[in-house]
Amino acid sequence: MLRLLAVLLVGAYAQANAMNKIVGMLEDMKKKIAEETVTDAQEWEEYGEWFRSEKQATEYKIGDAKDGKEAADATSSDSAAQAEEAKANIASLGSSIQKNEADLASATKLREQENTDFQKSETELVDTVDTLVRAASIIRRSTGGAGSAGSSARLQKALVQIAGSLQVVMQAAYISADSKAKLQALVQEGNKSEEDDDDSGYAQPTAAAYESKSGGIVDLLADLKQQAEGELSDLRKEEMQKQHAFDMLKQSLKDALSTANRDLSNEKNRLAQQEEINAKSMAESQAQATTQADQEKYLDDIVAAHEQKTSTRDAEVKDRAGEGDAISKAIEILTDKSVSEATDRRGVLLQTSQAPDIREEITSILKKAASKFANVELAQLAVHAQDDAFGKVKDLIKDMVDRLQKQAAEEADHKAYCDNENKKTIAKRDDSSAKLDNYSTRLEKAQADEAQLKQDVAKLSSEAVQSDSAMAEAESIRQKESEAYASLMNDCRVGLDALTRAIQVLKEFYSSTARSSDSGTNVVSFLEVAQSDMIKMKTDGEEKEHEAGDAFSKQKSNFEVNKAQNTATIKAKDQERARLGSAISDLKNDVDGTQAELDASLQYLEKLKEACVHKVMSFEERAAKMQQEIESLQQALEILENETAGESFLQRK
Repeated sequence: MLRLLAVLLVGAYAQANAMNKIVGMLEDMKKKIAEETVTDAQEWEEYGEWFRSEKQATEYKIGDAKDGKEAADATSSDSAAQAEEAKANIASLGSSIQKNEADLASATKLREQENTDFQKSETELVDTVDTLVRAASIIRRSTGGAGSAGSSARLQKALVQIAGSLQVVMQAAYISADSKAKLQALVQEGNKSEEDDDDSGYAQPTAAAYESKSGGIVDLLADLKQQAEGELSDLRKEEMQKQHAFDMLKQSLKDALSTANRDLSNEKNRLAQQEEINAKSMAESQAQATTQADQEKYLDDIVAAHEQKTSTRDAEVKDRAGEGDAISKAIEILTDKSVSEATDRRGVLLQTSQAPDIREEITSILKKAASKFANVELAQLAVHAQDDAFGKVKDLIKDMVDRLQKQAAEEADHKAYCDNENKKTIAKRDDSSAKLDNYSTRLEKAQADEAQLKQDVAKLSSEAVQSDSAMAEAESIRQKESEAYASLMNDCRVGLDALTRAIQVLKEFYSSTARSSDSGTNVVSFLEVAQSDMIKMKTDGEEKEHEAGDAFSKQKSNFEVNKAQNTATIKAKDQERARLGSAISDLKNDVDGTQAELDASLQYLEKLKEACVHKVMSFEERAAKMQQEIESLQQALEILENETAGESFLQRK
């Protein structure tokens, strides 16, 4: 611009009648500078609006990321607390289960010991009853002819025969002191009679005398048998009560164990769910922190760019103002009254005595401008400003002016185009980059969720298969137990019916005859014991079948509930997987499309950089360019000097 000003000033002094045109051109230049100032202000305002809007939007994104991170951290903290609570409950339930299992094992062991003691006592009582029955049978047989010497001798021998057995019976705890005394006397009598037999060779009638005192040996034995049978009945009743109490305790402990195991399974599922939620929340928190950091960096970048643009624009505004001042000064000089009067009088510029002062002032302006803007061309023009003016180079200088004006206009248009395209492309690049980050983050999260859902469904499906297999096995076992129970009940029914009829037949037989058979009585007693054992077997079988049926019903109910829950969970997760699959497909398309837009913006920016970025000329290039322009001016001077030889176009002092 200053170079154009210098050429125009020289042309003005070379051609007086072009003064008004030159001043008009300078006015146009000043107007153009003013227009550029207005345009720059408008563009700066638009940029300022974009900067403020982008800054505000980025700050909102940073705030959203902070809120998202805080929410994720809160969810993570809550899930971690619930996971710790679940762990504590798992530990407590584990201790409770361990204690109940230990109590059940201890109670089972005690019950087994009690049953062993019962069987031992029952065997002893049954043997005692058998002994008393046999003893009574022996006594009855020995006293078949009561009152005779032979009968007394047989009784004495019978006492000797049963003395050893009675000695064992006498050790029973249930025998009363009175009965023990009578038995003791009877045993002693038998032992004494045996000694008398050994000494004298014949039996003494002491048994008959004892029988008359005691009220009868048979009655004593019958009374003892009744006591033994009562004790046996009480023992069996006590055993049934203990077994019932154990069964109740066992069922209670099993119910507690079942409840505790169910709660333990629920707490383990809860722990797994909370740990999964915690892991996802931590990942979300990290993603939000990354987004926040990226947005904060982007904010710092646009703020720094704004500060740099502000500094650059301030310098440009200052230079434009200086250029406008220089043009205004030149207009002031060219429109000075003395210059106008000289032009009007002679038609020749700078003919008055004030012309040299004006020329010197112009020279001073050019030198200052050359020094300020480091322009060699202005320095050359300042040197030649005091030489003979250009009279016939008007056309040449006009062409140069036109060329420079055209170049300046082209450069201004090109700069406006570059600035506008850069602004739009950078905005589009930043928008695409932000969208790409958002889509990529959402895609990664969706893919991670889909993979987790796939793993969950596989695990649940495997558990369902294992549960079905376990239930099928349980049903098979239950079927076998039911069949075994049915077979046992049938055997017991048949056996009890047979025993009942056999006992009835034998009792009717022995009650209808005067003779009592010891072996027959033993057979009846044995059958009665067998009947009692079979009744107990039937009762135990019924109780065990009832327990097994209840346990299987609970197991099947839990299985059906768990299967329904598992099926519903798998269905829900499959639906979520399908939704995520669709979302992932859409997000992939968004990522690909946005990446393509971003790549296109980056490529276009590179092209703009090549076409619009100013390339600094080397010293040799600048010197060559300046030399060419100097030579052009010198050529114009040479033409002028040749055509105006002998005539001075410019009057000097």
